[in-house]
Amino acid sequence: MNWREMCFAPAAGTRLANLAELQEGRVREAMFGSGKDAFRLLLMREGDAVRVWLNRCPHFGIPLNNEPNRFVLLPERKIMCAFHCAVFRIDDGHCEDGPVKGDTLTPIEIQIDERGDILIAAEPT
Repeated sequence: MNWREMCFAPAAGTRLANLAELQEGRVREAMFGSGKDAFRLLLMREGDAVRVWLNRCPHFGIPLNNEPNRFVLLPERKIMCAFHCAVFRIDDGHCEDGPVKGDTLTPIEIQIDERGDILIAAEPT
């Protein structure tokens, strides 16, 4: 399924955060909607670059964290699912260990404007 078709998925141009609001090397969660169908994202800043992934483990479709904004970060730029210990590389979302080894997190296309606001990018044509 295309993430843009999911319940509560933010539209192109939706502001997620500003670069100044993100701590270097830390993961922050952005959430749209509520309850079990909430649309959750994880954002990670490295300098002026930001990586954004759908916060949804491909194993059971649940968030990688079990508490708001609390993620299990591992050395070597990896993040672990708090429920089933799947380990994903932050650089490319590839799962290199755990029950979904070989699968990937879903990347979210973004753009950063002149003010440093991180926005959902328009759908590629």
